[in-house]
Amino acid sequence: AVADAGDLHRMDALALAALANSKSCLEASIGLATINALLPKRESDWVDMNAEQVVIERGAGKRVALVGHFPFVDRLKTRVGELAVLELNPRPGDHPAEAAPQVLGQAQVAAITGMTVQNHTLEALLEWIPPGAAILVLGPSTPLHTQLFVHGIGVLSGALVTDIPAVMRCIAQGGNFRQAAFDTGEKYDCLHECGNRIWLRRPGRGHCGAHETGGEKEPQSGSHRRVGHSHRK
Repeated sequence: AVADAGDLHRMDALALAALANSKSCLEASIGLATINALLPKRESDWVDMNAEQVVIERGAGKRVALVGHFPFVDRLKTRVGELAVLELNPRPGDHPAEAAPQVLGQAQVAAITGMTVQNHTLEALLEWIPPGAAILVLGPSTPLHTQLFVHGIGVLSGALVTDIPAVMRCIAQGGNFRQAAFDTGEKYDCLHECGNRIWLRRPGRGHCGAHETGGEKEPQSGSHRRVGHSHRK
């Protein structure tokens, strides 16, 4: 439950952002969403790049660990050297969260869900990853801020709302992130997903299809798109 439900609209932004420290997952999600909304939008530092493709390129012939069962797991299995998936609710073939020290300790590439920022596990996970491994943080909750690079993270892939009414309408009707991302209903294509890295140039507007498809035609409109940063090429 949210302690101040019904009065959140009366709280200032800093008070809402402080909820990110809450032990309540729901309150922490409100705090993290506030932080993401307040972060400066430095579009000159963003480049559209398929996050799945980044993992494939960096994971070729290497041991890859995913923290979170991403939709592209099955496609990765034949594109990287070895693949291990850590999941709080393991599916067949996944490793339970308790195996994180062993799985991450052997990883040469680690792709971590941005939800670990919300549930306060990212710091511990990073400690188990060996020096020299490539580290990516992926997902719509990922804060796109260079401060995370200080902790050894090389790629951040998040999401930017570009059509607030469309996203709010989808959420109000019970839609989740993936529904917002790929709703191509009568009036809007709600979200464009493009995992990105900083290359110090402005991104294009194409749809990178980070979850389901690749090489689609560029949409004419959208309410959300994946963006990201990287401090090393």
